[in-house]
Amino acid sequence: MNITRTVPQWESPEWVANFFNGVWQDRAEFPFGRTVKHVDQGDFLFLIYRGQIAGRLRVVAVEQHPETPENKSVGTDGHSVNARTVIRVQLPGEPAPADIPRKGHRLHRYDNVSEWPASFDPKALNEQEMAEPRHNRFVMDSIEGVKLIHPDGTEEYVRDMVIPPEESEDLGFGVYEGE
Repeated sequence: MNITRTVPQWESPEWVANFFNGVWQDRAEFPFGRTVKHVDQGDFLFLIYRGQIAGRLRVVAVEQHPETPENKSVGTDGHSVNARTVIRVQLPGEPAPADIPRKGHRLHRYDNVSEWPASFDPKALNEQEMAEPRHNRFVMDSIEGVKLIHPDGTEEYVRDMVIPPEESEDLGFGVYEGE
């Protein structure tokens, strides 16, 4: 089942756009303070930003931590969430094809966003591509910086991110490019 998640209004529009414009590649994760029960691989996480659906991200994995929540830092301000559920999504996502109004909310809501055009079956996934990431992925995981997880599973924290020259304005979050 698809869900919606609201991005706080203090995040910059550029930061939100990076989930959809290809600046951030491969995968990202969204921690939830409550258990999210009815979301599976292949469903969509729709992001609500300032009263509109900003776009959708395909769910590639759902991890449950009901007994021992993982402490995760989120957003550009790095505030903590004791995550009972972590949803990993494929990047880049699809930006909204039109204005789709949606009131923001706390936590998550189950919503198939019926206004979204039915372009393809959300369960039709290329499992091989999802199982073998080709690019580094980032996790907004720590005040130490951004944790990069390489395809071979090694991890590193990076404080200074490479921002492409054409994106010289303040994005609110660094970008890592490279294989």
